[in-house]
Amino acid sequence: MLDLTTWNLSVPTDPSPTTIETPRLNNGYDSQYFRRNGDGSVTFWVPVDGSHTA
Repeated sequence: MLDLTTWNLSVPTDPSPTTIETPRLNNGYDSQYFRRNGDGSVTFWVPVDGSHTA
């Protein structure tokens, strides 16, 4: 399992990315862009035409 205790996650919302801060990410955050799997892994999904950070 990834140690997400120091991570923020940028999700490709329109018109600009949304940052999921560390506490929210570590409190069971789940969306179409990020999910935790039963085996301890995580899945990230980003559309090729999604918003992006600099």
